[in-house]
Amino acid sequence: MDATLFLSHPIIQLFTMLMLLGFLFVIIGLSVNAEIILSPIKGFMAGALVHNETYINEENEEVTEYTLQCLIFFISVNVLWEKRSG
Repeated sequence: MDATLFLSHPIIQLFTMLMLLGFLFVIIGLSVNAEIILSPIKGFMAGALVHNETYINEENEEVTEYTLQCLIFFISVNVLWEKRSG
């Protein structure tokens, strides 16, 4: 089997891209002191999510919650943190 043929398969390229993205999310999580959650998925998924939401809490502080999520077939990498201002 030719190695270039194996590495050019779309599933291998998708897996490699998601692994690099998951690693980048973990690096970002470590740099912002975030909660990093690795968990199994009961199924098969592939993709990534970036989300932030701003709201006012009970102490009248503006809070922004950030979520980074990378789904690598049957493993989920979640990075969660919040930033308070005001």
